[in-house]
Amino acid sequence: MALININENIYCFEKDCCRVYIIKSGSGAVLIDFGSGAVMEELSALDITDIRAVYITVPQRSHCQGLSRLPQGVPVYYPEGTEKIVERFVVKPGDPVRFPLFPGVYEIPASLNNPGNTPPARMQFGDYVISPLRIGGFMECQTAYFADSANGRICFSGDAIYAPGKIHAAYNFEHMHHTGTGQYRGVEALRLLRMERPDMLCPAHGEVMRGNTFESLTLTMERLNQLAQFYETNCPEVPASQRIPCAKGCFQQVSDHIWMRGNIYVVISESEKALLVDFYEPDDERVRQFLKEFEACFPGVAIERILISHFHFDHWVGISELRKYAGFETVCSNHLKPALENPPAFKRPFQYFPGIKVDCAYADNQTFKWHEYTFEVFEFPGQTDFHTGYFTVIDGRKVFFSGDNFYPAQQWGGTGGFSSFNGGDPENGWRRSIKLLLRLEPEWVLASHMHPFMFRRADFERRLDWTYEIVDAMKEIAADDHYQLTFNQHIFKVFPYSQPAAELFSVEFTVTNPAKTAADLNIAPVVPDGIEAVNKSAKITVRPSGKNSVQFDFKADRTAMKSGGMIAFDIIRNGEYLGQKTECFIY
Repeated sequence: MALININENIYCFEKDCCRVYIIKSGSGAVLIDFGSGAVMEELSALDITDIRAVYITVPQRSHCQGLSRLPQGVPVYYPEGTEKIVERFVVKPGDPVRFPLFPGVYEIPASLNNPGNTPPARMQFGDYVISPLRIGGFMECQTAYFADSANGRICFSGDAIYAPGKIHAAYNFEHMHHTGTGQYRGVEALRLLRMERPDMLCPAHGEVMRGNTFESLTLTMERLNQLAQFYETNCPEVPASQRIPCAKGCFQQVSDHIWMRGNIYVVISESEKALLVDFYEPDDERVRQFLKEFEACFPGVAIERILISHFHFDHWVGISELRKYAGFETVCSNHLKPALENPPAFKRPFQYFPGIKVDCAYADNQTFKWHEYTFEVFEFPGQTDFHTGYFTVIDGRKVFFSGDNFYPAQQWGGTGGFSSFNGGDPENGWRRSIKLLLRLEPEWVLASHMHPFMFRRADFERRLDWTYEIVDAMKEIAADDHYQLTFNQHIFKVFPYSQPAAELFSVEFTVTNPAKTAADLNIAPVVPDGIEAVNKSAKITVRPSGKNSVQFDFKADRTAMKSGGMIAFDIIRNGEYLGQKTECFIY
């Protein structure tokens, strides 16, 4: 039998995409979480014929993807606030950008029936009194449920804890991308649970914890708090960086030939031509105002080139409108170009639609001449994986335009933010870029958002140490055999992530395996109304520290589609059912 008896009249179904707990009274039952719904096939073994209610701890796929299998009329209780969160992710016709801002990592279910149905403050069921406690954490509405009886207090803790000192899917905490706020909220969730003094912790993923739950929660709090501090800054204990003094004005002068305004750097050549690094003006009126002020400050100077640092919309929106009034070329690295030209094809935050045309793309470490200046172009991962850095000499100083990678130590912790959702990676991303700057040794680091500062080698050596320290902290708290499985939201990814419906269309599904052993996967697409999967499933093997891909083909019937559709992918890895782990959108 797949059911485990964990306490008097309480059972656990563990062979699913999350643990489903069953509180039994006679022939009736209350379920905590629902997973894929496979638990329905096990209830007869307990002589259960009547499900009285289902309580969801977290409204994410692994907890509730199978609710359509539930008999009609059974009440499902969602954490308070679920309805508002679901509304953010409704697929809208003609809107391919699923994450226009940074909403946090939310593995949205295909559908939720009555997501505004919140749990009662107290429910007597058999020998137990069931009550909710909204604890938040990686998701503001995560809710724990307590079952109190004469025999003690049981806590169904959702994803707040996996095991003593361990967290499941820790990338969920990375919703505040430039601070450790998400991790600190996770600490607070654990503190709230600890205050309740449960005798038993029953997580949605992980093992049941009995006995000294206070100690288990405390250890996890300590490790998560340490991790939060690493997210908070990539140069801890470093004194404030020396900012570059700038002359005041509409365009603030940094040096003889460098100015900045908002999120834009301006370089003026001796030929009285202009090169911009990044550009952001949100609408046509603001673009025209920018040009008016530019002409007033630099009369007769024409904008010839715009270098783009990364895909976040506040570094390139307005370029298409600017083309109406000025002729120029846009420049970036080959690596960044696809994310700029088709943003919704990638699962990333801070996007905008449509993208922009890139006129010149350069290979990593390639150079180009612009008047008297020679620029070196670098793939420059850090805050994002799709990031470009530019190195040159201006006014006799070696300068590096760092985009949103690296700030003064006192500004956002010296980092533009670290999260896997952005494609951030301390080991394979940040470390590479830190080593690059240590090799180049620029005199000035010209960071975005008007934060130019002076390069200090010791600061970047400390940042390099940070990449090792944060990886060690990740390994310590990771629930899996390799920390990337716990922290990297892009282990499973699809391309394109969002695309218009066509009679025939395809999606490439890619799996990364960071572990030292091979992984065998069974993958099956789960499609909405109006979409048919041509190939119903696939089997692939991914070598250790490798990647593998498979193409899925689909047919779309637009008349049968509602407003749009989400395709999810059901995954079994090495015999373990993971559930629907990633998704793509059709509009």
